[in-house]
Amino acid sequence: MENNAIHKINEKGHWIVCYEVFGLTCELRDGERYATDKEIAEHALNFVNNLTPAGRKSGKIQPTSSSSSTSKPANTATSENIVRISNIPDFKFENKQLGKKLGKHVSDFGGDPSKSEDRAMVVRIINDIALKPEMVVLGDFAGQGSNGSRGNVYFRIKGNDVVVTKTDGTFVTILKNGINNTSVKKALGK
Repeated sequence: MENNAIHKINEKGHWIVCYEVFGLTCELRDGERYATDKEIAEHALNFVNNLTPAGRKSGKIQPTSSSSSTSKPANTATSENIVRISNIPDFKFENKQLGKKLGKHVSDFGGDPSKSEDRAMVVRIINDIALKPEMVVLGDFAGQGSNGSRGNVYFRIKGNDVVVTKTDGTFVTILKNGINNTSVKKALGK
C-alpha cells in the first residue's frame, strides 16, 4: 500500500494511519481530523527519533540509543547485523499479497475469515506491527532467496507477533506468536 496512507489525528492527539482496504473507508469519525503535510513530516521524524533501535550482535539484543524525547538514533553500530529503525525501508503492502493466506491469518488471530470486519482486523494488525514495531531484526526466512531458498528479511516485532518483510520493505507474512518461530529465534540469537 505504498503512498496510500491517510493520516488522521484524534482529539487526544493520537495518530491514526489508515489504509482503505476490503471496501472499508478512512473517512473522518467524530473527534478526528486529517493531518497536514507538515504534521505528517514532523510526526515521521519524531517517530523515528523516539524509537529504540536494536539488533543482533554476538547473540544478544543491543540497544543503540535510549527512547527519551531528546535522543537521536545512535551512529555507533559496528556489526552488519545491527538494525537501525531509521534505516528500515518503508513498509509496502497490497491487499493482493494476502490472497489465499488471509483466511488462515484471520483464524490465527481468532477471527472468522468470512467476516469482512475480521479480515480488516488482520490488516490493521499487520499495519500496526509493521509501522510501529518495538524491535526490528535482520534475519533469514524460507522462500525469500533465489529459487525459493532462504533469504534475508526484516522481522518487525511487536509483543509476541511478527511481520516479516523483504529487505526492500515488501510484506511477506505475519506470524502470530512469531517470537517463537525458529527463524525469528535464530535472528534474536536465542
